[in-house]
Amino acid sequence: MSTILVLLGVCILIAAAAFILRRDKKQGKSSCGGNCASCGACHRCAENAESKQAG
Repeated sequence: MSTILVLLGVCILIAAAAFILRRDKKQGKSSCGGNCASCGACHRCAENAESKQAG
């Protein structure tokens, strides 16, 4: 019985994490901090750097 409760708890934690990550992505929040000038690590920062240089 305790194994089932632990499994249920883990599943709830995974579902909550997925929900929070999806919600944050829809709201445009990012964990990178938004300093694209010094980043260059992610695709979003590369696009921002190119658009600032072009115009």
